[in-house]
Amino acid sequence: MNILNAIRQTPLNYLPEVSLTALELFESGYRHRCRQQGHSVEDDLGGNWRQFDAWIRERFGVGPSHFHVISIVRSFSANDYEAFHNYFSLRDEFLKLYPAQSEAPNPALSVKCSNLIELLQSIRERPAMYVGIISFRRCCLYLMGDERAYKDLGLTLGEDRHIFSDFKLWVQEKKNKAYLPRPWYAIISYYGTGGDCGHTNTGAFALFYDWLDEFASEIGKPELFQVAESWWQRQNRQSQT
Repeated sequence: MNILNAIRQTPLNYLPEVSLTALELFESGYRHRCRQQGHSVEDDLGGNWRQFDAWIRERFGVGPSHFHVISIVRSFSANDYEAFHNYFSLRDEFLKLYPAQSEAPNPALSVKCSNLIELLQSIRERPAMYVGIISFRRCCLYLMGDERAYKDLGLTLGEDRHIFSDFKLWVQEKKNKAYLPRPWYAIISYYGTGGDCGHTNTGAFALFYDWLDEFASEIGKPELFQVAESWWQRQNRQSQT
């Protein structure tokens, strides 16, 4: 399945919003899950990714830097919505000049395939490795990509995914202090009084894990999402030395 083409045609069937940032994080989670399961992800660019990167830099007059294609396209767009459409238009333009080459399938990662609980623990420990800028929104989009890949691969739902589904229902039923229903991620974003910045202990990212711990305690598994040292604990320790 070409997930990018599917998202382009009906973005709101996959993403909570039409934006290049949402696409970037969703696709990252999707690809990571597929590769862990030993599956490659179909892509129109095929093996031309490096050439596409060089072409984008030349087209916009951007020299070699640590910024990748997504960041460059976003910086030359009026907003994230426009960037979403510009990104696909640029891919079309590139493919007319350089048709896709065949690409060897990606081998399975030489690491243990993590279940969803382990993934949540890993993000709690080192969020920047997974979502770059630390925020609940980015974390949520990454998890949405992981969840969709799991579904598209036809994998059997294990206890880990049933637990997370129960958590989402718990948030919607217990934490939504409003008359109208809201999706679980909107509720967490709303009650993150420190905004979406992951660098505040009152933000939505911190609240997400606080509520995961609260839910885990209610189901009799208080240590379920805990880690030896969370990102917050590491920051506090380093600031005191």
